[in-house]
Amino acid sequence: MKKIVFALSALALMGCQPAPAPQNLAPISFANQPKIRLAAVEIRVVEQYEPPMKSPNVEHIFFMTPTNAVKQWASDRLQAAGTSGLMEVTIDEASVVEVPLPKTEGLRGFFTDDQSDRYDGKLRATFRIYDGVHAVAIAEGDVNVIRSRSINEKATLQERERLFHTMTQEMMTQFNSEAEKRLRQYFAAFLR
Repeated sequence: MKKIVFALSALALMGCQPAPAPQNLAPISFANQPKIRLAAVEIRVVEQYEPPMKSPNVEHIFFMTPTNAVKQWASDRLQAAGTSGLMEVTIDEASVVEVPLPKTEGLRGFFTDDQSDRYDGKLRATFRIYDGVHAVAIAEGDVNVIRSRSINEKATLQERERLFHTMTQEMMTQFNSEAEKRLRQYFAAFLR
């Protein structure tokens, strides 16, 4: 009986342990970069992608989701500088999927630290500008970013969170570069 009471007391104490403190992860921002001024009176971000919120998708547990990072990018980089028209940024996909990796088996596996999971990120957004007269976009371009990262089987929760954050930063750095190219390529007539 004493063993049961001791075990229950130990479990109760373990349940009272504070959750690990959140990491000090720097926000993902492009506010230090010059604005891209567009001949539009409004800039709108449309979230077309709906995350499944379950495995194998993991983007919903990120400190800053790829969807929120694209919205932040649009706020930081795009500026309406026209008297009519609409610039629309549609987030078509912003997923990160966890893929379990094979483990080394047998005695060798006992002494090997394997990569346990790979995270495959996909970010796709479409830019469209409307003149306010026609229902069809008068200019259109898209940005696609793919990034993969793996993690060691002995990684801590904080190391995993750091990897997720770094992955989002890397995806957004590439997104920023590709978006600038597309805007200069397909929207040159609408840049101010």
